Amino acid sequence: LVDRVVSAYNALFTRVSTDDSGNAIVDDQGVTVRTNRAAEIKISFEQAIDDWATATGAEQFDPSSFDDFLENTPAHADAATDLRNLRELLRLIQLLGLSPREFGYAKATILNYVQPGQISAVEFQALVDRTTVAAPQLDAQGGQQ
Repeated sequence: LVDRVVSAYNALFTRVSTDDSGNAIVDDQGVTVRTNRAAEIKISFEQAIDDWATATGAEQFDPSSFDDFLENTPAHADAATDLRNLRELLRLIQLLGLSPREFGYAKATILNYVQPGQISAVEFQALVDRTTVAAPQLDAQGGQQ
């Protein structure tokens, strides 16, 4: 299982570095060089959110609507694949038997790597978890609690 988690992590967050001819770059020890994709994934999510907001006219983030948009918009197929792979990585990590606190820390750390700037951590987690974001609770005077 640990090998599956590491493989899922590497598949999502890294890619093989290539030279100008498309050949894999190998270091002095013969190990293939990999490039971190976290910034690329984050930018892809941010572009998709911008396009979703433009297409829908939404003023507030709706995880379900955005998820549907990703899955049905060929221009954002890479972002949709990254989101599916992120969900799978977290599912595998959960199978490791971590305590809820340990899993929560691991999940928050991983999500932080690729969280789009336009949405909150709570909204991003709702997207990844396929849950809804609770509307702010108002007190008797109409202010947020």
